[in-house]
Amino acid sequence: MPKPISGIILIRSLSTGGAERQAIEIAASLNKRGFNTAIMVFYGNGALESEALSKGVRVIDLKKGGRWDLFSFLLNLRAIFLKERPDFVYSLLTGANIIACLLKVIQIGRAHV
Repeated sequence: MPKPISGIILIRSLSTGGAERQAIEIAASLNKRGFNTAIMVFYGNGALESEALSKGVRVIDLKKGGRWDLFSFLLNLRAIFLKERPDFVYSLLTGANIIACLLKVIQIGRAHV
């Protein structure tokens, strides 16, 4: 049996909002179709995180310490990204889109961004 296609949906957090709900619905729907999709957030413990978990969506917290926590954030992002080895990355909203572009430029792993 072939390995399922894996993906990461990158978003700042799972606080209450439309893009956050969209991320949960996309991940849950893909997982029901046999994909292995997780949501990766900069900041954990958002209001909608429990909803994502209840729908069987894994949430990966990058544990960003604040606005200026860039060095440890990027090191953590790199380590988790190399461990997960996603086939694709889908980002939502400005901050996550910028990080996704950075991932594409430095070509960590093999994901299509």
